[in-house]
Amino acid sequence: MINAYKKVFLVQIPTMNKLSLVFIFIFYSFFLMGQCMIDSVYINAILIDPSSSSVNYDTNDNGFIGSEDEYIEICNASTNMHVDVSGWQFGDDDSSPFPDFVMPDSSMIAPGECLLLVNKYCPDLGDPTDCVPPAGIIDIAYSGTGMLGNSGDIIAMANADGSVSCSVVYGNTSCDSIDILDILPFDINNCVSWGTDIDGCPLLVSGDSCTYLAQSLPVEFIEFRAEKYNDDNVLLSWATAIEINNDRFEVEWSLDAESYYRIGEVGAKPNGLERQDYQFLHSEPESGVNYYRLKQVDLNGAFDYSEIRSVNIFKAQAPQIHPSLTRDNIHIVGNNDTYVFGLYDLQGRLVMDERNVMVNEPIDISQLHSAYYLARITDGNETYFLPIFKY
Repeated sequence: MINAYKKVFLVQIPTMNKLSLVFIFIFYSFFLMGQCMIDSVYINAILIDPSSSSVNYDTNDNGFIGSEDEYIEICNASTNMHVDVSGWQFGDDDSSPFPDFVMPDSSMIAPGECLLLVNKYCPDLGDPTDCVPPAGIIDIAYSGTGMLGNSGDIIAMANADGSVSCSVVYGNTSCDSIDILDILPFDINNCVSWGTDIDGCPLLVSGDSCTYLAQSLPVEFIEFRAEKYNDDNVLLSWATAIEINNDRFEVEWSLDAESYYRIGEVGAKPNGLERQDYQFLHSEPESGVNYYRLKQVDLNGAFDYSEIRSVNIFKAQAPQIHPSLTRDNIHIVGNNDTYVFGLYDLQGRLVMDERNVMVNEPIDISQLHSAYYLARITDGNETYFLPIFKY
């Protein structure tokens, strides 16, 4: 969400005056202040009630909708700095000691990326015992009183040593009703209200959004191959290990690895936590090097590209006679190095018979009478007949 704001305004900066820049700075700073932010890390979304009358959020994709699917999404607003969030603390002010969850060691957020803290990504039911959350997802594995109460609650975030903290409240909880958490110093004044969840959809700083999908749920490619198929076709095959919120793959093709064109689409398969295999046949590649990439599109329209693969296609070209109207010389144009050449008059008599005629090699027919002739060209696999006129 924050990336969209940055993109809109940064594009316009070169043509703006100082007053406009000041306005942007104030707006951007105000926007970030509403996010509960420590350094460049901010709370971007919370999923309070995964089940509603119109939308269900099965975050862990195990077929069950419940409190295990609740999440807190944190993002890095920096454009050039990784942030180590190891040991950072999250929780509410329920009677159990704070924090409810501490980030594991080696937890990093790349510039512009997010982490999704899922209440129970690997639940006891409906999921294999060897469940491993994909990159970008942290399993809180929480079994106590839920941090995200449906009627209202606080989510507090503090850095590893508790020296900086901030909090978000929603629903029937207000900032001035928060108990000081048992982490010092807890800044009870660094608190913002996100309003009330009204429809069971993810709650953002600006309200509910039934169209919002967490940005940290990736498609993980295992492989992507492009291979010749039946000589003149290209078979693309790829496999994924993780697909969450994936809508489709768009197949793109290029002849110069710069300008790509969409040549097809393959829909995403269900059950995105298991290996999924896909294929696409390109039946009309060009002779020469063909380049391919996959555009993976999420349900919310966000997209990413795969690596590029290339295939060199050699298409047999039917030989031609040039020129077909001549006084003296003709030559064969084609893909082969050599051909068998014969020339017949209109009575069907063979008047020339040449073996191992090189491509583009001059063939002298100046001694023949002016007339129509039929050239026979054999490339080793097929025989072609082409008319010529000697004048």
